[in-house]
Amino acid sequence: MVNGPLLSAIAALALSSLPASRAHAAEVACPASIKVAETLDPPPPESWSAQYDHAPRYLAGVTFFDGDPKENRSIVPTRDTPTAGKRRLAVWRFGSSAVPVWLGCRYLNTGVLLARRLPDSVRACRVSYAAGGVVERIDCQ
Repeated sequence: MVNGPLLSAIAALALSSLPASRAHAAEVACPASIKVAETLDPPPPESWSAQYDHAPRYLAGVTFFDGDPKENRSIVPTRDTPTAGKRRLAVWRFGSSAVPVWLGCRYLNTGVLLARRLPDSVRACRVSYAAGGVVERIDCQ
């Protein structure tokens, strides 16, 4: 029978022998949902009232940008492949430009785009989609 300290040492040794390349992969997750406060501008016409839906807005998709998203230079995936069960895997490769890459997260029923600059060391991102185009996971290296 293996005792606790010996078992911990064996587990630590096994984990340290995993490929180093996986250690450099980073999961970049968009928030699954956001809340949006909408207003009408201008106010509704006389005798009308505005009602607002306060339901969360769920993640609808992602876009990678060559530079600040305000410049609207989205990047087409290098590869977009169907996989088992109506799933998809899309791959983007970066590095051909000195311009930083940004990730944009889009949400249903809103014009909101959450964006963040990716670290300069990121050279590729893989996005796994479930059936129906739902983003399951974003892995960047």
